[in-house]
Amino acid sequence: GLVLDARLVGDDLLLVRHGGTRVRANVDATVSGPLEELLIAGRAEVADGVYSTRIDVTSFLGGPKPVRARGLQIFRISEGPMANARFDLEVGTAPGAAFRIETSTYVGGLRPDLHLSGTGELPILIGVVYFDPAIVNLPATRLHVTSGTLVFDEANPFVPELSVQCEGRIRGYDVSVQVAGPFDATEVTMSSDPSLNTTELLNLVLTGRVPGDENTRAGDVAQQLATYLAKDFLSWWIAPEPGDTSSDSLMDRIEIITGEDVSQTGASTIEGRFRLAEHVTRENDTLYVIAERDEYDFYNVGIRISFRVR
Repeated sequence: GLVLDARLVGDDLLLVRHGGTRVRANVDATVSGPLEELLIAGRAEVADGVYSTRIDVTSFLGGPKPVRARGLQIFRISEGPMANARFDLEVGTAPGAAFRIETSTYVGGLRPDLHLSGTGELPILIGVVYFDPAIVNLPATRLHVTSGTLVFDEANPFVPELSVQCEGRIRGYDVSVQVAGPFDATEVTMSSDPSLNTTELLNLVLTGRVPGDENTRAGDVAQQLATYLAKDFLSWWIAPEPGDTSSDSLMDRIEIITGEDVSQTGASTIEGRFRLAEHVTRENDTLYVIAERDEYDFYNVGIRISFRVR
């Protein structure tokens, strides 16, 4: 039968483009052996990748989720020679690159450090996916992901362990959130300063309501939810085509932050930012136009330049 002995080397190769997902990689791999028992070995590094499929936020208001078989399988090839092909591939990230998640509810990067073994029909991943700093947008606030990992352990590779730490500020409260456990059965632990009990803290995170504060107005909660839904819709409506990197979309440049603090009259603070330019005075700086209602109930407009220290 046919026996292969080939080497594939290339940079920025398009490996996946489907819906809102695109992956380009630098590849140095060999393909060897009989066609029915191929061995694919080497290394692939993510050079550029994005997941931008719209998330329907209204689905969170539905009933119970359907029961699904447990286990996470990234891909599966069930037919042809590749179904029986064996893998011995290191999967990493090119310097300065990441696989980006860019949706209305999550914006951040992932960096895989994995080993792919098994076969096309039953691939096995072992290793860690690292979370870069990210933003989680919720109806009442936003949380900042400070660190996180998704660990594929050799003892149970199809049920990876998730560990993510988040923090945020909501109506004067500093909130910390930790998500940990098997990816399909995680537990959420929350704390705050000043301290709140579990029910009060959950209510604060989801609705922005401060316990025992008569000045927390239902209108503020409605405003935050309307802003959240509007941004979700606009990000889908005016976003560029998946994989289009020619320019930022308008929604990529807009940030709306509500409810970080409470004004003197009990209203939620609100800040809107429009990113004008980057690398203006030095590398890693960003120039914004800012409009806000501050804690003194004043309305302000100005220019802000932010510096990011590595």
